[in-house]
Amino acid sequence: ASNVGLKILKREQKGSGSWQELLFQGPEGHESLLFPKLTSGGINFQNMYMLALTAPYENGGSIYHYLDGALLYSRSTDAGQTWDIENQILPGTDSSECSGFTHDCYAFAPPHQEIVAFVAGSYEHDFFLMKSTDAGTTFEKTLIWDHPYNEVNPIGTTDTFYCPDGSLSAAIDLSGIVHVVFGIMRTRFDGENWIFYKLTNGIGYWNETMNSFSSNKNALHPNGHPDSELIKDVNLIGYEQDLDGDGLVTYINEPSFIYEYYYSMGLSSMPQLHIDDLNHMFLTYSMFTETYHNGYMNYRRLWLRSSFDGGQTWRPFYHYIPDNPEHIYWEFAYPSIAPESDEYLYVLYNHDFTPGIYRIEWPPHHNFFSVVKIPKEDVVGMHNLSMNTPAFSVEQNFPNPF
Repeated sequence: ASNVGLKILKREQKGSGSWQELLFQGPEGHESLLFPKLTSGGINFQNMYMLALTAPYENGGSIYHYLDGALLYSRSTDAGQTWDIENQILPGTDSSECSGFTHDCYAFAPPHQEIVAFVAGSYEHDFFLMKSTDAGTTFEKTLIWDHPYNEVNPIGTTDTFYCPDGSLSAAIDLSGIVHVVFGIMRTRFDGENWIFYKLTNGIGYWNETMNSFSSNKNALHPNGHPDSELIKDVNLIGYEQDLDGDGLVTYINEPSFIYEYYYSMGLSSMPQLHIDDLNHMFLTYSMFTETYHNGYMNYRRLWLRSSFDGGQTWRPFYHYIPDNPEHIYWEFAYPSIAPESDEYLYVLYNHDFTPGIYRIEWPPHHNFFSVVKIPKEDVVGMHNLSMNTPAFSVEQNFPNPF
């Protein structure tokens, strides 16, 4: 993004040739769009589909069509040379149903034939699916989770409630059914700011054959609350793991400071979903993991699961351990699975030496991106931990001393 619009770079030959730069602007007065998402489909991937956000108040923007952060949809059928749908607020995402959207709370599924789909959801608004069966011309909305307050910044304060943490992913199976995964967070609004309970831990799952989650404040409670609508290994498919087998999951410290620890994201978060040409589903996500720490805080590690029956059952957890021993005690974050696979999953992730995002008093250091290929047979057939539900403890409730 730039202060005059979005810059889109393209070239005819993959891996060689010069890049052509295209400028895409938002509507008048809102030319500088933020947080774009782009995917492609159709014959020779000539169809391009894009989502972008008008700048909300918190990003120095202003209201657009009564929305504090309007989610705009655009489509090109000639690889970005022209746009036949441009900066459209889709029905179901307008001010009659939404008050606005927050950053990076939406994601496309890789298109399948004429099906185009995306999901949007966070602690600030409803969680929903938008699905098109005519190559992105029209969309139908399906509610996944009903926000109990549903305002970008509620008037007054709210009670605590469980919600999507804003990290989400979607994939379309061979039958055209959309499958969705999302991180879970407990939060409340104190009248000025959102407060996040950073020990919340869970990856939720939903598909189009399932009922929507209600607006009950504990509908997405991941730890067995009577009002929870989550069932372990059915629609709760990621959670803490007991690696040392002592019946407890023990962390060095509680994650602290929202910017240091991934803002709204929980201990299990950043899920990515892939469905291959055999209709096999693979989940990867980043999880705060016991026994892996630097003496101050535990590291996030890369975890995977699979389902071979359309998400009805999920196979054991798989902890990815890289071949490079230097990476054993590194932070693994923001995984992304390539939309195509063979006998391997191709996963891009960010890693560095230090847990969390940043602290002002820490000196800057290098961050790395790596692409690895993970054998599917390892994800499906191997596991090195118990599937029993462990108890939970924090050795030191930061910042209190022992």
